[in-house]
This record gives sequence, C-alpha cells and structure tokens, in this order.
Amino acid sequence: MRIILTAAALAGFCCGALSAADATAGKEVFDKSCKPCHGADGTPNAGVAKMMKVDIKDLKSAAVQGLTDGGLQNDHHCW
Repeated sequence: MRIILTAAALAGFCCGALSAADATAGKEVFDKSCKPCHGADGTPNAGVAKMMKVDIKDLKSAAVQGLTDGGLQNDHHCW
C-alpha cells in the first residue's frame, strides 16, 4: 500500500491525509507509470532493466522505504 500512496504523492496529490479516492488515483498512476518497471509489488522487472541498461530499485527495499516523498522525487529517474 505504501507504494501506491507514494505514487499518489509523486503525482502531485495533496500531502495531507489521503482519501480512498486519492489511493485509487495513486494506484492508477502506479499501474500506468511505475508498474512496467517496478512490477505490481515493487519488484524490479529484470527484462526492462537489462533493455534500458539501468538498475531498477526494489520499491520494497529498506533504502527506498526510508526515503521521504521529496527524496523519492529527487531519486527517481522517470520524472
């Protein structure tokens, strides 16, 4: 669930308490923009990483989970 909520925050949603609608919108953003590389559960897609010659981070890792929203925005290569 943190992955989906993070996707909502990265998509520019309000930083306050997220509603069910925000979570649904975040899931839609994640499914469209993140899932192809990070998989449904945050696990990197090895085929995409190899094709793009990049290291895709596991979104479940302690390093990623420990990032702030701002840290995620600064650390990610897609935006």
